[in-house]
Amino acid sequence: MHNCDTYSFFNKGYSQGILDPTLYLKFKDFLYNAKFIGDNKFGVHEFAYWNNLAHESDIIRDKYLKSKVPLELVTLAHEFIRSSYFDSYRTKIACVESLEDSWIKHIEPIAYQCFQGHEINTGEPAVTNWHTDCSDASDFFVLMYFNTSDSFASGWDHSWGGSLEVGKVLETNEVQSYVEVFPDNGNFVMLNNTNPYLKHKVNPIKDFNIGTKRQVISIYYKVV
Repeated sequence: MHNCDTYSFFNKGYSQGILDPTLYLKFKDFLYNAKFIGDNKFGVHEFAYWNNLAHESDIIRDKYLKSKVPLELVTLAHEFIRSSYFDSYRTKIACVESLEDSWIKHIEPIAYQCFQGHEINTGEPAVTNWHTDCSDASDFFVLMYFNTSDSFASGWDHSWGGSLEVGKVLETNEVQSYVEVFPDNGNFVMLNNTNPYLKHKVNPIKDFNIGTKRQVISIYYKVV
């Protein structure tokens, strides 16, 4: 799993990693048992049943995600954030010199998404254009990538596309791209959600007939 690259996270907006094999199997098992249903808004996506209804009304979205998310996923989100990968991040945001609890920041999961499928070839502008998610309440979020093959840390031909690209807005208003993350089994990327100059986009999948589905678990965290 390695460690969070805090320099990259705070300056470039991301830190990349690979799930610990034990955690990978737990998340993979969760996906295997999840019930996915079609989504009318995005068409080619299949959202987890508890996630899909949240898109039907913006009014119930926040309440629904907090109250209906499966307990198994909540437990995994807490287990993941307690992993050693985040030790360097915790050190950067905490006042480690003080032993008083009032000075120690805690990291809590606050929202979740889970879906599978392909982006349309023409692309959904909201996700295929450079954008930021700073309008939501999270300080950072983690995108975990899986696919329906059984190959850990692989299973996705990069020529198929479907990558996440992360960049930063320059003074010229152009976006400098820093990295592409492909949906290999167990890949994840931690995205800084506090700086509107840090952007990301999803590159469309180039061919629907690839024999495997791209699966994503998104967990949104708040530092409190």
